[in-house]
Amino acid sequence: MESTIGSTVVGSLADLVTRYNYQVLHGCGNDACTEVTCHTGNTNTSRRPVRRPKPRTARATALCQALSPRPRAHLCKHLIDLDDGSNSGRDEGPRDPSSLIQLLCDTRSVRQLTARPSNVGLEPELEELHQRHASLSDLLRSAGSAPPLPADDFVDNADLVDRLMQTSFTWLIDRLPSLTRAAPWIMINRDIISKGLAYPQRNENMPSDDSYNPWAAILDMLDHGPYLRLIGKTMAVIGRRSHLENVLHRQDPQRKLYPDPGRQSIALMLASALGKINHAGDVDGSELVTFAVVIWLKKAFARTWNTNPVFKSGGAIHGILELLQHLEEDMSRRRQTSSLPSDVYEMPLINAQIDPLTMATSYLDWTPTNSNQQHVMQYPIIFSMKQLSLHFRVLCHLLMRRSHSLADAAVMLRGRSGVHFEEAELFQQLRFSEEHYLLISVSRDEILEDTWTQLWQRRKAELRRPLRVRLGERSELEIGHDLGGVQIEYFNLVCREVFAAQAQMLTTNSHSGISYFRPGSLQPLYMFEMFGLIVALALYNGITLPVRLPEVFYTILSRLNKSDSSLHLVGEFQLQDLNDTWADEVRSLQSILNDEVEDLEYSFPLEANGLRFSVQYPVARSEPARYELHISDIMLIDGGRPDASHCNPTYLEWPGWRLSGPSGEAEVVTAENKTRYVQDYIYHLCYGSVAPQLDAFLKGFHGCGLIPRKVLAIFQDHQLKSHLEGSDHLDIDELKAAARYDGYEAKSKYIQMFWRVVSSWPEKKQKLLLKFVTAAERIPITGASQLTFVIKKAATENLESLPASSTCFGTLILPRYPTAEILQAKLSLALMYGSEGFGTG
Repeated sequence: MESTIGSTVVGSLADLVTRYNYQVLHGCGNDACTEVTCHTGNTNTSRRPVRRPKPRTARATALCQALSPRPRAHLCKHLIDLDDGSNSGRDEGPRDPSSLIQLLCDTRSVRQLTARPSNVGLEPELEELHQRHASLSDLLRSAGSAPPLPADDFVDNADLVDRLMQTSFTWLIDRLPSLTRAAPWIMINRDIISKGLAYPQRNENMPSDDSYNPWAAILDMLDHGPYLRLIGKTMAVIGRRSHLENVLHRQDPQRKLYPDPGRQSIALMLASALGKINHAGDVDGSELVTFAVVIWLKKAFARTWNTNPVFKSGGAIHGILELLQHLEEDMSRRRQTSSLPSDVYEMPLINAQIDPLTMATSYLDWTPTNSNQQHVMQYPIIFSMKQLSLHFRVLCHLLMRRSHSLADAAVMLRGRSGVHFEEAELFQQLRFSEEHYLLISVSRDEILEDTWTQLWQRRKAELRRPLRVRLGERSELEIGHDLGGVQIEYFNLVCREVFAAQAQMLTTNSHSGISYFRPGSLQPLYMFEMFGLIVALALYNGITLPVRLPEVFYTILSRLNKSDSSLHLVGEFQLQDLNDTWADEVRSLQSILNDEVEDLEYSFPLEANGLRFSVQYPVARSEPARYELHISDIMLIDGGRPDASHCNPTYLEWPGWRLSGPSGEAEVVTAENKTRYVQDYIYHLCYGSVAPQLDAFLKGFHGCGLIPRKVLAIFQDHQLKSHLEGSDHLDIDELKAAARYDGYEAKSKYIQMFWRVVSSWPEKKQKLLLKFVTAAERIPITGASQLTFVIKKAATENLESLPASSTCFGTLILPRYPTAEILQAKLSLALMYGSEGFGTG
């Protein structure tokens, strides 16, 4: 289709629409014309007076004729030259806000389509767009190349961001309508853009009003082709520079090849610049501008993306996703609470185009070190929490299936090869490779000891197999065979033992209920290493754990790379990152930053093993110095003085630590060093006081090789926390909708009575029922519908018997009681006495 700017030659469709619009509105002026779509012909052939159409009617008629099966059939043959008559002064007449065709005809795109190319009112913007595209082409060339040393022709990130803001973003944002109300933008994002649609799909009237609800005007602006092309080229500049940053970072992690002004990520700098634009003048103004930009970027993504989860690095898609990621980070950093919905960045259209198995397979096959390709799962903000949890489970399932297939291959290989080994040698060397499951048998009374014994020194190939647990009492031989429910109870029991106060492994904040490693724990480090393996096994097998750990812990867990130290990550933490666990300390440290500091020693308090003392850390904190503690001012926690042997740090032996006296006189906290002191205090809380225990846990978690780091990286820190810990809230209606029945019908009066009884209970008792049936103490983040909950009719006719359960199968065995009162009483008794074990009632 032909298209030029500033000339009379335009596309054939635009030419047809323009000619039809002109002949309907103005006519040809020829007395011999009989074409009814021409105003002159209509006047000549009509016996009654003909009213001249309104401009909106002319545009609608022109569109219908140009898009008909025979688009040239009704062109007026007498219309040769179109003068430059303008419609800007003509009355459009009243508009029906519920008429889609009228709304479409008033959009900017249709108005521009029906206007003459020589109309001087449109040329300045078209010419300006042409100039801006030319400027972006120059930036695109410079964004992808950098000299080995700083050079005069290199455009650093700071300068590149300024040019992009002037050339593209500021100019485009100024043209967005309604940047004062969030409601129309929220509707457009939720119902249209995020789903990859072009218009609302709900069967309801949605009147559009230019001042209050301008959704049609917003949609027209977002879908305006010239603007989308400008955004696409802008994103290509960002993508190319982001690709260059990745390449240089791999070649030189210190980024010595970068000039000084260009060391910060371009996407991060651009997100910060966009966050400062404020059209409304209030605190929500910049947030709404960011929201509008996000929606426009999602529209550009839907227009550009080819539905392949793997895309070329350095292109427009790469730039869009990088900018979205950093816009989310910038908004989170600037605002603790937001008036915008939590799903601002999500794009359900991706899951609508790619099934989970294809997504997971492509992600496992994709290599993170390949700088020429990126994957959409590198950007977790564009997925909902439920989608991410599903993708993670599919990824782990594929890894399990590969391990399971290796066992099948080993069995087939031995069968084809015949018996070439002695039985003893075969048992020792090959038997483990033929097992399809990781089977462990543990007792309730020795669950930690049995777990450590059976998992210690297991081969990685064994750990990757699907887990099966046999759980029971040694004395009573109570054995539960695992079909899902026993795993849940097993992990619950292990966590209960590990988090118990007598285990001395973790300590729990009495206010927040969040647990963290106990400073100075006397437990051997292999216990923490094994605990890391247990958590990895739970994640790998899709088990929600009844734990509450700080978000900074998940930051360290998910972002730690093999070549990195936890120290590097802890150095990036801010005070607000510690609010969930150390709220009192955060308030005190904030007051140090805000107020004058007097008589404060540059040391850190610590309580461990009945002692209270001050800690100083060595200046060099790399291994092995990070396991050294210089302690002083030793006191008993009850306030007394310890004896001489306890006052000497060299007599104290704590696993993983090297304790010594103070290295010198502690300095004083001053106005000049208080910022450094606060950062060191953060280090003390998150890492310094528990370094051996935390590193042992990380060794167990990552060293087992269960979950590849790129698989773990699909979660953000808070998402990983939600996935592992689940939720405390039980939606009983969701559980009811997901329940299945054996011997009963869902609509039977008795089952309806059962759910009425259960719904009347407080949530705490409802969760006790869930634990009784499924052994689950926490609800998966994807909801109670993910749990197996079966209500089976009891075979016994004895109404004195209590309901029973089989946690192995997630089944409640329910007798048919005559009244709701008896049902409630019997069920309550069963919950009281059958909360542990396999719920025999």
